[in-house]
Amino acid sequence: KAELTYRRAELLERAERFADAREQFLLVAHSYPREMIAARARFRAARVLEDALNDQAGALAEYQTLIREAPDNVAAVNALAHTESLLPSGEGIPFLSAELQARPRSALALVLMRHLATRLEKDPAATEEAARLFDRLAAEQGDPARLTTTYLAARAWLAAGNVAAALARLRTVVASHEGSILPGDTNSAKLDDAAFLIGEIYRDRLHDPAHAREAFERVL
Repeated sequence: KAELTYRRAELLERAERFADAREQFLLVAHSYPREMIAARARFRAARVLEDALNDQAGALAEYQTLIREAPDNVAAVNALAHTESLLPSGEGIPFLSAELQARPRSALALVLMRHLATRLEKDPAATEEAARLFDRLAAEQGDPARLTTTYLAARAWLAAGNVAAALARLRTVVASHEGSILPGDTNSAKLDDAAFLIGEIYRDRLHDPAHAREAFERVL
């Protein structure tokens, strides 16, 4: 019944009967909350509100409900992206912080960490907080995501003025590939960026041309 109701909603949406489609999608979410399709149906209802009915406030409420009720469903990840775009200016960081605190063990937690750290990194007063959050996220990830996040942590530590912490993380990224570099690997794990940034730090931050030259030659 859940699948049939969902299909009915899709057909109504294709027929541009958007209000009826939203009603059917929400019927799936409310009537079959234990089914995996329920979260997807609520997401589709929110999309209809946002894109077809131009009800941004209603869409935001549905996205937030989905995040609260189904944080382990992939639909919640998609809902998070839409939520951030609809939140008023200045509410993104408080929202992400509150959701991460409320759902630290959910499948959505790592995505919340990444989004929050990325936002904090843009605030000069919060770069150290962003760096610590990137470190926390990297500790929860496997390769190659862990290496990319470690590179982002290094950049944040550098922005916060902690050169030693930045270098330590950059060396971790570079060392992880020594002797095992394959074509195409470098960009995926930020190897080339990390190796080059080490040279820039020695040249521009530490004013050590000998080690900077060594680092740049290593990139070559």
